[in-house]
Amino acid sequence: MSNIITVFEGNEQDTLDDVTQRVDVGSTKVDVQTAGDGASVYTVQVRNTDGTLLSNGGKLPDGYRFLGWYENKQAADGSVVEVRVSRDPSYTLPADVDLTVPHTYTARFEYRVDYYVRAFTNSDLTDSKKLCSIWNKYKSPFEENVGATYVRENIIHLGAGTDASAHVLHNDENPADKCTTVLSNATKIVAPINAYSHNVRNDSGANTLKDMIADTDFPGAGKLSDEKVAASIKVQFHSAHDRYHFSFWTLERPGDGSWTYINNPFSSLVKTTEQYYVRAMVTTDVTFYDKYDNVKQTATRRYESNLLQQKTPEGKDPTFLYCYPHLYKDKTVNGKPYDGKKGDINPYLTLQASPTDADMAVPGYKFLGWISTAEVQKDSDVWNYIYDVAGDAYVTSDPDKAAPYLATDASKVIQWQDAYPVYVKYDVNYTTNLHRKGFDGTPGLINVPQFDITPQLVV
Repeated sequence: MSNIITVFEGNEQDTLDDVTQRVDVGSTKVDVQTAGDGASVYTVQVRNTDGTLLSNGGKLPDGYRFLGWYENKQAADGSVVEVRVSRDPSYTLPADVDLTVPHTYTARFEYRVDYYVRAFTNSDLTDSKKLCSIWNKYKSPFEENVGATYVRENIIHLGAGTDASAHVLHNDENPADKCTTVLSNATKIVAPINAYSHNVRNDSGANTLKDMIADTDFPGAGKLSDEKVAASIKVQFHSAHDRYHFSFWTLERPGDGSWTYINNPFSSLVKTTEQYYVRAMVTTDVTFYDKYDNVKQTATRRYESNLLQQKTPEGKDPTFLYCYPHLYKDKTVNGKPYDGKKGDINPYLTLQASPTDADMAVPGYKFLGWISTAEVQKDSDVWNYIYDVAGDAYVTSDPDKAAPYLATDASKVIQWQDAYPVYVKYDVNYTTNLHRKGFDGTPGLINVPQFDITPQLVV
């Protein structure tokens, strides 16, 4: 067991010299059991702060989420690459693991960043409000682009803090470029944090007495800007990537109104002493490829919709019903936008079903499932570790390499991505009762026809 080493990610963030734990978060351990044949069975486990196994109901502190067990492996080209070996917080080592040499297993996690926004000059929108939450891998850069704006007041950046007092209105006396709490893509996420909006006025006029917040239903998909035009406000969504697609706007006003708009940018008359809530509805498309690099399906997805979708019992693609997101959550959005005609907006968004196992069948191969480029970057070291069969596209030599990365029914879309198939080739060995002329077979033995197919998979 001395050759099994466990590491708890982020352990260096505290002063305790122990790689197996992170103070106030959790720890790792190695469990040893004896099998019926007398062999030792080793399991690496993650525990919470009171020692309860995560696999037995133990909970991590708020803002932490287990990602998987990782180990350095040798790739086909001889290089060493760190790969996920299990998504289970209690991972039983394979029986054939060579424990005459050291093995280091690292428990890795995701960390939640909560984004809070408020206005300073929109007098009825000055309360701090959680805009969204985004999960991040260890030491990933802070995501600045969450998408929100106010009337004549922009969010210039976000800053660190623990409560609403961390919001800042920057001006000449407190310039944004001198801010000491700013969070940027140079900030590496190593723990859950709160991020608070820091705002600037985007003109020098008097307070308009008009209150509006505009945001998006797809954090990270783009930025929002606004411009005052006479008595109206013009709002625009700026996509961060061509794989994000603006659909329509919703506009809500307390007590007496809800509308949709189809144009980007759109303009709306904004009355004084009223509050307006605007949202840009945005989607992305996921391209599913076949073994020959052909597009098998292009599927529309919303933020946090399931990557893998199935047909309904009636054989139709599933749909999502758009309702107003802020004040009238039980009301279906208007299919006739204020700046368009009836039918310009379909309240039912079609989420095309992903290809089935039968759709992906290739003679001589077993289809294992899908690898998303949001999970594994194409042509990365991990990608090449999984797809390790030279000259045979999207094939792995070992299903265990792919299994910890395969998309599941719980996989969510939180960014644009593509999905690629993983196959393993069948190895078929035949035994027949045929023999050469003049040879009647081995005396005393019966040549029974049979065939063996490997791998025998349950995926």
